[in-house]
Amino acid sequence: MSLHLSKSLWSGIRDILRAHRHRLAPSCLGCRPKMEERQVLALSNTIPHQDRRPHNDWIQSPLLHTKYYFSSEPSQNYAEQKTKSLEDTYSRKTPLEHILLRPAMYVGPTERLPPVPSWVLRSDVSGTAQTQSPWTMQRQELSYVPALIKIFDEILVNASDNRLRHPGSCNRIDVIIHRGGKSGMRKISASIPDPSQPYISICNNGKSIPIQIHKKEHIYIPELLFGHLLTGSNFDDDEKRLTGGRHGYGAKLTNVFSKKFTLEIGDAHSTKGKYKTYKQIWEDNMSVCHDAEVNTIDKDSAMNSDDLDYTKISFVPDLAKLTGNPKVTKIPEEEYYLMKRRVVDIAGCAGGKMTVTLNGEVISLSGFNDYVNLFRQPLDPSTQLPPTLYHKLNSRWEVIVGLSEQKSLESISFVNGMNTSRGGSHVDVIARQISQYIADYINTKMAKQLDRLQTQAPINITSRMVRRHLFLCVNSLIENPSFDSQMKECLTSNPENFGSHFELPSSFLRKLVRPVIESEGLFEDIDDSNDGEGLQLDVVHDNKSNKGGPGIVEEVIRMAMGAHQFNISRLMKEIGGGKPTKRQVLSIPKLEDANLAGSTSVGSDNPCTLILTEGDSAKALAVAGLEVVGRDHYGVFPLRGKFLNVRSVTVKQLTNNAELKALCTILGLQFEKTYATTEERQELRYGHVMLMTDQDADGSHIKGLIMNMFRYYWPALLKPPVDEPEGRPFLSMFITPLLKATKKSKKRESISFFSMSEYHAWRESLNDDEVRKWNIKYYKGLGTSTPAEAKDYFLSFVKHYRPFRWHSEKNDGQILDMAFEKDRADDRKDWILNIYDEKSTVSVDDNDYSVTYGDFVNNELIHFSNANNIRALPSVIDGLKPSQRKVLYACFKRNLKDEIKVAQLAGYCAEHTAYHHGEASLHATIIGMAQDFCGSNNINLLTPSGQFGTRLEGGKDSASPRYIFTYLSPLARLLFPVEDDVLLNYKEEEGQMIEPEYYCPVIPLLLVNGCQGIGTGWSTFIPQHNPADVLNYVRSRLDGIETPQIQPYCRGFVGKIDVDWNNGNYNTEGNITLTGKSSVRISELPVGVWTNQYKQSLIGMLKKGEIQSFSQDHTTTKVCFDVKVNTAKLNRLVKNNMLHKQFKLRNTLSTRNMHAFTPSMSIVRYTTPEDIADAHFPVRLALYEDRKSVLQSNMEYSAALMKNKAGFIQAVSENRVDLLHGRKSRDATISLLEEMGFSKQSDLDAIKMNNAVAKRRATDGAVTGDDSAADEYDTSDSSKEYDYLLSLPLSSLTSERIEALNDETSRTEARLNVIRNTTAADLWRYDLDKLEPHLK
Repeated sequence: MSLHLSKSLWSGIRDILRAHRHRLAPSCLGCRPKMEERQVLALSNTIPHQDRRPHNDWIQSPLLHTKYYFSSEPSQNYAEQKTKSLEDTYSRKTPLEHILLRPAMYVGPTERLPPVPSWVLRSDVSGTAQTQSPWTMQRQELSYVPALIKIFDEILVNASDNRLRHPGSCNRIDVIIHRGGKSGMRKISASIPDPSQPYISICNNGKSIPIQIHKKEHIYIPELLFGHLLTGSNFDDDEKRLTGGRHGYGAKLTNVFSKKFTLEIGDAHSTKGKYKTYKQIWEDNMSVCHDAEVNTIDKDSAMNSDDLDYTKISFVPDLAKLTGNPKVTKIPEEEYYLMKRRVVDIAGCAGGKMTVTLNGEVISLSGFNDYVNLFRQPLDPSTQLPPTLYHKLNSRWEVIVGLSEQKSLESISFVNGMNTSRGGSHVDVIARQISQYIADYINTKMAKQLDRLQTQAPINITSRMVRRHLFLCVNSLIENPSFDSQMKECLTSNPENFGSHFELPSSFLRKLVRPVIESEGLFEDIDDSNDGEGLQLDVVHDNKSNKGGPGIVEEVIRMAMGAHQFNISRLMKEIGGGKPTKRQVLSIPKLEDANLAGSTSVGSDNPCTLILTEGDSAKALAVAGLEVVGRDHYGVFPLRGKFLNVRSVTVKQLTNNAELKALCTILGLQFEKTYATTEERQELRYGHVMLMTDQDADGSHIKGLIMNMFRYYWPALLKPPVDEPEGRPFLSMFITPLLKATKKSKKRESISFFSMSEYHAWRESLNDDEVRKWNIKYYKGLGTSTPAEAKDYFLSFVKHYRPFRWHSEKNDGQILDMAFEKDRADDRKDWILNIYDEKSTVSVDDNDYSVTYGDFVNNELIHFSNANNIRALPSVIDGLKPSQRKVLYACFKRNLKDEIKVAQLAGYCAEHTAYHHGEASLHATIIGMAQDFCGSNNINLLTPSGQFGTRLEGGKDSASPRYIFTYLSPLARLLFPVEDDVLLNYKEEEGQMIEPEYYCPVIPLLLVNGCQGIGTGWSTFIPQHNPADVLNYVRSRLDGIETPQIQPYCRGFVGKIDVDWNNGNYNTEGNITLTGKSSVRISELPVGVWTNQYKQSLIGMLKKGEIQSFSQDHTTTKVCFDVKVNTAKLNRLVKNNMLHKQFKLRNTLSTRNMHAFTPSMSIVRYTTPEDIADAHFPVRLALYEDRKSVLQSNMEYSAALMKNKAGFIQAVSENRVDLLHGRKSRDATISLLEEMGFSKQSDLDAIKMNNAVAKRRATDGAVTGDDSAADEYDTSDSSKEYDYLLSLPLSSLTSERIEALNDETSRTEARLNVIRNTTAADLWRYDLDKLEPHLK
């Protein structure tokens, strides 16, 4: 063929092809295209075959307003075309002519499709025990003509629809399918008019079409419905229908493609007392319509009165037009099998409520579950397939779920009796629920079981992975269904318009995750309780040996494990696969490689040692030490902070971890090797690893993490080689001083301490005077040491070197596992409670200075775990963590009333509280204490000045600490009165006094601001509560009356917070209101949900089609989302009270994890907020007792002091004590004062120290925070006992001064009497009264 077009038209044709490329077949462009023709051909070749328009078709140019004809015939066709008249070129077809000319638009392709896998009904295979049917469904490759199946299905579905329209009267369908010719139809041969021709008859009982004349159309209604196109009863879109017809073609298409079409109706309802029958015949593709034969008789005289109403349609299909082959004279075998299957489909969908016969034989199916069993026949009859589970949601939904045999989603689905072979939205909504539930179940509840099976990071199961393993059968009734084509193979209706409830109950979903064999070890701990939801729930086919689930979970895990292991093998090769090249080693930044690392000249014992340091500064220390030990056998590589815990990460995280990859390259580690023998270890570039970290708790944690890596991937490296048990250990550590005490003398004697327990033991052996003779220096990191000190360390290598020795699997390996396995939090909790001793240190072997792994974990790593808890969990008394307490102490010490930069305050805090961590964490602490947006603090102790974060990001959007300022909140000193400062027990570190062990606020601040944190073995979450309620609770306890409930509260929150009295948890709700028929406004979010976080949730809903759009109008303090929703869906959500659930506006604040430290540093779990208030109450009340005692002794001291001063001035003025003429010596004057009865300074100090606090500190040796407690005058020298009198200035020796002192003494004694008559509770009430107005 060839293409004849002028060259001037090619640019327009290119535009035509681009706009209509889906309509063009490539073969129409000729066999010898020119350059422009080749371009057109290239465009057309990209068109999918199924989308190409048949040849000899018109394509209209939108640019040229001209039609071009692409012909597959020789070029003379083009010449013939030019001779056509305009009338022949432009024509109009009647609807009937158009259907016959373009049948694919109405009934599907009329050509035989390529073979595709299809389920067909076979009666030559015997049934099984699962069903009583003599047939079974078999999958086979089938090539069929869709049009022939479609015209049969139109009549069959109409008969089935009659049961839905008239369920009380329609209970039978009889189907006869005669292929044509001699086909063995003896039983029904009398019913076939001409056995030589194909014949199909479908008859159903039940209320029929009324046999009456239509008043508008003036013809009988049956003729109108079956003999005229675009007619029917389904054009009212406001009517809710459960039938499939919609466009007015339906059964008319069967008439159009039939040689003969016969309609017979029995009507006993349309005319009272009369019975009518109707028969009408159409021939020649509905072009010939015979007159209807209508008979009317009395209903009483009619025979077989039970089945007077019926509708029977019989037709002879026009196989030539339907198949495009005039030689076809009988229904092909493929189509015959599919037609029989469709009859069985109708029987299965009827749920046993209808008798269906096929060629005179009753199809015996008790229901949809019995029907599905036809598809579940194993290939091997001796094998048993896993069961399928059946659930009837309601009268409109039946669901059956099993395990797919095809490793892809298998669906058998029906909509109003129509077989949706390609599924659709009804299948998707069910499959989505099931796959998501199973994926979530495996990822959460089966995490522990999976960990026992896998050797690497946890597997993440997605709903897509589950979906491909589902065998899903859905029988549904959908209101006014929409399909993607007239073939009605795929439902496109929006689920919101299904008109029924389709959410699967949790009881059925739990059945799906049952193990196939319930006693299988992997699932033995799984809870399988039934909550009784749903209308019906049972196992479709089950036997005594298998009462479990459908096996989906097992298959998903099996496939995921296989893919996971494959990915692990592939990815692990990227990390440690093969011996590294020199170039790879040199490309690792910051590595100081040993000169002989990886060299064959080092010998079999491979003495090369890699020193792993904590950070770059530590690397500098190690490099300085290399000047002593040399670089031939020692390399240095710095770690960046905490190493990865390899037990709780994914493979992707491993491959993305630069440090792990670098370590594998530097050492030459390979994941497939064990390194249990000397021979394997010789392949390593370094034969040993030495850990050189800080000596604090964090350094111990890093050591443990490195041990954990080797224990997890190469456990043999922690043990000596099996063929050389006495060899040098692979792993070791190099210890450096944590503190140094240097004596204040010329000799500069120094003592090094390698742990805090060593230092505390030394400190307790000295009294305070002796301690003052030493300077204490804390070595926070290895970078604190000087190069000279580094050389000293390495010169004394044996003193600092500690090899790790393997003792046993029980004492070493299992203890390491306990410390780092994610799911052993309870074991770590018991470990800390039973083993922890703050004075413990590692035990060093006297012979080789080695330390066992178990001893390291139990006596060194445990200090990190305890310190981690102290950092993460608050004190029940002040509600603060250590870092917050240090900040508050620094602010009080500085009397921070003026603004200061956050960065400067952090520096001041670190200096005055011996803070040993990075100032970045202090910045975060200060910012957190000053934040005041909704969800942060109910009472912020610091005042924000600048951008400290908003509820948009939950505070993460704060400005840099260099740009924002803060100062003490006015409430801070009301909560923490200044009078308390002298009563607290202060810590001492590095020879300086730092923050107290805990503060004691006027009300329990832990309840007011809440707290959350994660430690080792413990975590905590304490919700916020109303400070007014907390204050009233405290006051009620003081008054001894019934205490009120402490309610949850979040400052600025305008939503709803309820207490769930069943479990004590708090349920928070955001606000959502209707603003229109299809719009809502969200004006508040649940507590703890931030604005931008929720925005992402709305975006997810938008992508899923759950909402139509949304807009934002919120500020930094208020929330405002305006959301557009489908009107019908919104009405349903409002009706079912599901708005909050749909929009995720509910959140639960748990009260089951409220852990905090007691004053004795024990971790206690509190069950109610009142328990926390009760724990705070006695400590605060005792503090008021101390305050009263101190106030009383201080006033007694002041009164005695002023009385002595007044008496002294009076004696001087009366010349009883002569100080002016110098006639008496100092000693004589002191003796005179003593004779006159003046109190000595020591006597006054005794009065001042006559209180409970001073006595307790004298006994305990506690540090005081009262600067005035230090004596103003040195009383150790008796000659200075009266200096407080003798040092008075001359200007004070006046009568006015005497009078003033006497007046002040009187006032002090009056106050003293008041204090003596005041109780501790009265003092507390006074502080509460001052605080209360500020809480409103």
